[in-house]
Amino acid sequence: MPMPQHHAGSALGLGILAGRHVDRPSFVALTGVGLVWWGARGWLRRGRRGAPLALLFGCVALCQPGARAQPARDGSVDADLGERADALMAAYDRPDSPGAAIALVQDGRLVLARGYGSAQLEYGQPITPRTPFHVASVSKQFTAFGLVLLAERGELSLDDDVRAHLPWVPDFGRPITLRQLMHHTSGLRDQWTLLHMAGWRFDDVITQQQVLTLVRRQRELNFAPGSEFTYCNTGYTLLAEVISASTERSFAQWMEAEVFTPLGMGDTHVHIDHEQLIPGRAYSYRRQGEGGFKKAVLSFSNFGATSLFTTAEDLGRWLVHFGTHELGGPEAFEEQCAPAVLDDGTLLDYASGLFVERYRGLRRVGHRGGDAGFRAYVGYFPDQRVGVAVLANLSDFDTEGVGMQLAELLLDGDLLDEAAPAAPSPGDAVVDASAEALQAWVGEYYIPAADARRSIALREGRLVYERDGRGSSPLALREDGELLMEDVADEWVLVRRAGGGSPGRLRWVRNGRADSYVHPWEPPAADLCELVGTYESPELQTRYSLTLENGRLLARHPRHVGFELLPRSLDRFRGTSRDFEQVRAERDASGAVTGLRVSSERVRELLFEKLDLRLMRRGTSRDSARTPP
Repeated sequence: MPMPQHHAGSALGLGILAGRHVDRPSFVALTGVGLVWWGARGWLRRGRRGAPLALLFGCVALCQPGARAQPARDGSVDADLGERADALMAAYDRPDSPGAAIALVQDGRLVLARGYGSAQLEYGQPITPRTPFHVASVSKQFTAFGLVLLAERGELSLDDDVRAHLPWVPDFGRPITLRQLMHHTSGLRDQWTLLHMAGWRFDDVITQQQVLTLVRRQRELNFAPGSEFTYCNTGYTLLAEVISASTERSFAQWMEAEVFTPLGMGDTHVHIDHEQLIPGRAYSYRRQGEGGFKKAVLSFSNFGATSLFTTAEDLGRWLVHFGTHELGGPEAFEEQCAPAVLDDGTLLDYASGLFVERYRGLRRVGHRGGDAGFRAYVGYFPDQRVGVAVLANLSDFDTEGVGMQLAELLLDGDLLDEAAPAAPSPGDAVVDASAEALQAWVGEYYIPAADARRSIALREGRLVYERDGRGSSPLALREDGELLMEDVADEWVLVRRAGGGSPGRLRWVRNGRADSYVHPWEPPAADLCELVGTYESPELQTRYSLTLENGRLLARHPRHVGFELLPRSLDRFRGTSRDFEQVRAERDASGAVTGLRVSSERVRELLFEKLDLRLMRRGTSRDSARTPP
């Protein structure tokens, strides 16, 4: 029987009024309290219609996950803790700036959850502890936990060959296990690097099927599975597909039913559709000019390695679970945090979706994430049962750094002081040298052992050691005529002249041990004109054109800004694009260039065939076929 309208309005009034000033959990709880109060009052005063229903609805409201007692934005369990956190976040606590949501966990409970700044600058929507954020690679620990749960339940083994679950994955001649995919030791090439090389932009819509199609076309690995560690998003995309294949449910549905719902993470979901609406979500931004911002677009529809949307409060519940083991038990947590081991016995600092490290003397597991302008960090100290989550919507926000500052509010008595690194011993005193003496060292050099090009330059009266566009170090001239690399604290480095009045051949010496030799740079003898042409990758199904302009070898793709290939040695180049860090020309027996092998941090020796030569050979074959005997 429905409640009379005037009584219902009275019962709900408390919750509705409070809803303007508190977060959703408090709103749900206060509404429930109001309904229970009215129902009990009516029950005692017999004859009040609707009292039983009011009691029922009120109890239901109080039992909702959102009604759990949680710290609100304007308060915390510990007022002093809240004030100190506010002081750390003060720079972002303004409506005209992107910001962050934070959560702190201690001894199995959420002790602080707050939001700072704007979730959507266009509409002035503030960030709260329940604002949904894209958390990028923080998603991986959830994917890995799903695999650990399935293994614990006997539905699969972490040592299964991935092709036992996904037979369409290419056969590379050696099994790749699920454990190796989780540990980034599979040898697979990274999907993001491959996609960018293929012409994709990261603000494009990138779907799961597009990534999987790319995987199907792979012909080679970076290295033998289990022999090395290279961070690889491709592995986690495949792991999501393994969960789907082994459970016969979509990855998103299974994670919601088996992980998020049991842990009370009601505001968390796997984002499989870039057009899906998410009420109250944060959008991502990057800085523009003086004090301005611009939107950083993200349109991912792929998952497993990324694309989890969650809130600071829900991540707080996840971190509580790290200490209580309410899902999977302590064995599942130990399995997920067990460091990876390479085939040669080398112990890694990576486990299953989590880095395993030490921070100021304390054991810590955690992971960062970053896509577009979203930044995220989740960290947990198992021995102290302290955890922190930081979610931000600004590309230069240091979520891990801020997270550790927040964690230190709870760890102060347990942390070890970090001693400043010892300064390198310079041996003989550093001297002030004339410009002429310094100029004698200036030049370009080549390191055969590292296949690297280096230079020593004179900048504003000081010598600088430059690493081919990858950073630099200041050099100081000592009394003994040797150079000291000043900013290397752990093992100081000297650059010695081999003799004579000019730099000539140089030698690196690390802690008194000769490390490598450096020769004066000589341009490669190869004629760069031989490299001009069009190159195609069969795996990426994309083309690059190489042209020679004013003595510079330039590479272009229809969807990317052109870049230069800088000669390093005979047939070896360094690209000014991150995707083409190392380029090696391949030649046939006649000396003709047949292709390029391209390598970067997460992709090695990817083949680009010279299309002009291939077409010419096909044409020659056809002409030969037409020639009568």
